[in-house]
Amino acid sequence: MTDASGDIALHKAVRSQHLDVVKFLVKEDPEFEFPPNHAQETPLYLAAESGFHDALIIILKSCKKPTYAAGPSNRTSLHAAVIQEHRDCIRSLWRWNKPLCEEPDLWGWNSLHYDVKLGMEDVFSDILVWKKSLVYLPAGSENDWTTVIHIAASEGDVDMIIELLNHCPNCWDMLKSNNQNALHVAVLNNQDKVVRFLLDSDKYDNLIDEPDSDGNTPLHLLAASGNHMPKLIKHPRAKRTLFKKQNQTPLDIALSCKATTKNEKLGRDLCRIGLFVKHDFELKRKYRPLREDDHDKANKADQTEVENIMKSAQMHVVVATLIMTITLIKRFGSSSLEFGSQ
Repeated sequence: MTDASGDIALHKAVRSQHLDVVKFLVKEDPEFEFPPNHAQETPLYLAAESGFHDALIIILKSCKKPTYAAGPSNRTSLHAAVIQEHRDCIRSLWRWNKPLCEEPDLWGWNSLHYDVKLGMEDVFSDILVWKKSLVYLPAGSENDWTTVIHIAASEGDVDMIIELLNHCPNCWDMLKSNNQNALHVAVLNNQDKVVRFLLDSDKYDNLIDEPDSDGNTPLHLLAASGNHMPKLIKHPRAKRTLFKKQNQTPLDIALSCKATTKNEKLGRDLCRIGLFVKHDFELKRKYRPLREDDHDKANKADQTEVENIMKSAQMHVVVATLIMTITLIKRFGSSSLEFGSQ
């Protein structure tokens, strides 16, 4: 019998944590397939979600046909246990039915994806020992999906990334649906620890100059974010990222954003290490001109900061030109230079 919410007596017993009643009801009819209520919750789902491990074990052992069909948002009991971080329930459910960890919910995330997001390395490791190929199952929809290494990067979980690479050392260069790699995602989420980890190894440094679907390298995304990550800016491979699809350099993008202290530091660093080209100056002289009737102090402050960045950049160009001229004089002599100027 059910109540107005579709609950049977076992739902009530589990929700109220009455273990003796759970034992009695389950043993009374072990052949019964305990159905979900109107919210699509089965007694097994409720036990997993609430961490009522003793009840969960009784249901799994005593019921010959325990219902583990998809619950709310198409999530399984294993989803529920993982999201609530009930490790004992997770392990019992997984040992009872290992393929449960492959079942996606309404948003295309399986239990392993949530393990990574929540940083449960021990559970994650056990599942990968059973089936490493789960690493390559995408999370999300057909047109918008991600992978476990991107999830770990977005959470800033270096330990999880290390654990992942220990099991699947070739997964570091996986791309998500918009062709972003783990470094793209770490930059977008301002996860400096992940950025430094990836750039500390020569094995992963080619992530720096990979463009996403919009032509953005991680450095372009950094310029747009207004954050400041010296490790990325000063990396030897950074100069390979000068242009994106719209023919913009990182400095172009940095200067097109609202000026901030971090943005100014980024602009100066980009200039200092030579991550700019001639058109940066030609275009930016026209950047955000002040109107005569514009007396807004904030806008004036922004304009001043932009001009300071450009002056610094122009100074570096002048110095570089002088150095090149002196080098040519020493190498070819003044006569060669005069002939060249004619």
